[in-house]
Amino acid sequence: MLSRFMQSSRIPRELAIKLLASAYPVFPSGKRKGVFMWHHGRCGSTVLGRILNQHPGIRWNGELYEDYAEAGIPRPNFRDDLKYAQLECGRKLPGFELKGLPSQHLPTLGVSLGQFLETVREHGFSHCVFLDRRNTLRKLISVQIVDQGLRKSYHMSGKEAALDGRLRIDLQRVRIQGKHAPLLDMIRHIDEETEAARERVGEHFDFLPLYYEDHIEADPLVAYRKILSYLDLPHHEAQVTLKRINVKTLQELVENYREVEDLLAGTKYEWMLTS
Repeated sequence: MLSRFMQSSRIPRELAIKLLASAYPVFPSGKRKGVFMWHHGRCGSTVLGRILNQHPGIRWNGELYEDYAEAGIPRPNFRDDLKYAQLECGRKLPGFELKGLPSQHLPTLGVSLGQFLETVREHGFSHCVFLDRRNTLRKLISVQIVDQGLRKSYHMSGKEAALDGRLRIDLQRVRIQGKHAPLLDMIRHIDEETEAARERVGEHFDFLPLYYEDHIEADPLVAYRKILSYLDLPHHEAQVTLKRINVKTLQELVENYREVEDLLAGTKYEWMLTS
C-alpha cells in the first residue's frame, strides 16, 4: 500500500520522506529486517544493486545519501531515509548502500561510522554486506577517467565505449569523494580506512564479506547468489544489465604508466600494476 502511494503521489520526495518517517511507529512493517551494503565506490555495487532489485523479495534503494554528499548538503535527519526505505518497500526486504570512508557519506550525516552502525541496528537492519575491491589503483583510475572527461559515465549497459584519449594521472593529486591526496597516500588511506571499517562493522554485524575481484568482476551473479543465501532468500533468476568497461591493461589506459610504475615499485602495492 505504501509503495503504491509513493509511486502515484506527486508530492516532493523530501516531504514524502518526512510524512512516512512520522508514520513509522504506526505501521507494523517498521523496523523490519533489512540489509545494508558498505563499500567505498567503484567496487561493483551498482551492477550488484540492479541485480538484487530484480528479486521479488528485495527492494534495493541504492546509495540513500549520495545526492546529499555530492551536493554538500548536510543530512542530520538521515534516520528519516532509513524509515522511508523500510516503509516504502511494502512486503519486500529493504536494502541500501553506504559509501563508508571518512570523507564520503558520513560527513554529510554528521556521525561516525560506529554511530551510524548503531542507528542502522536500532532501525531493524540486521544484515550487512561488506563489499571491497583489493586493487585500489584500479578503483582510483576508474574515478580519474570520468573526472578527466575520457568517459561520460561510470556505468555502461552496452559494449565498452572507446576512451577519448589516454589517462594521465597526476601523482600529486587524485580524488575520491570529498578528498584529494597524492596517489600513494590515497591508496594507503583507502586500504587502512577500509580495514578499520571492516573491524568496526564486525563489532555490530555478522556481515557477509564480498570482493570485487572474487565475486563480481567475472560474474556478478556469484555475489548475488551469496547474498541470497546470506539473507535466506530463495533463488530467483536475474540478468546482469551493466558491463565492465575498463578492461584494458594499465599500460593501455595510462599515458604516464612508467611514472606510476616507478612510484609503486618496492611498495606493498606494486602488484596492483599487473592485476
